[in-house]
Amino acid sequence: MTVAELERALALRQGNLDTLLRRRARIVTDLETTEARIKEIAGAGARNLKPRPKNPKSLHTVVTDLLTKRKSGYALHDLAEKVLATGYKTHSADFKNVLYQCLYNSEAFSYDEKTGTYKLAPPPKTAKPKTKKK
Repeated sequence: MTVAELERALALRQGNLDTLLRRRARIVTDLETTEARIKEIAGAGARNLKPRPKNPKSLHTVVTDLLTKRKSGYALHDLAEKVLATGYKTHSADFKNVLYQCLYNSEAFSYDEKTGTYKLAPPPKTAKPKTKKK
């Protein structure tokens, strides 16, 4: 083959490639339009939800058990690790936030600002009944 023949063959192939690329672009556009119409008619599909994990104990109970065993308390990060180490199951992407909400919204726990730890809150003091003197 001569150089001129090779150049013609190359130009022919390049032309065929350009034609195929334009055809593919049209088909992709048609496919996207068709998929959009299908979504519009069918509506949004059902959400793929995982079933909620069933734990034998509530988060509050697990935290209470852990803090009962350690009077000095735990930092939030350490407590989160300990709770998960007990086998507590969760799908939460931010479990520390879930744990914080449990601690914050319960009067059973207190935060020690000096040490940065959560502890069991002392039981509320009840007034002793007055006894009559004789």
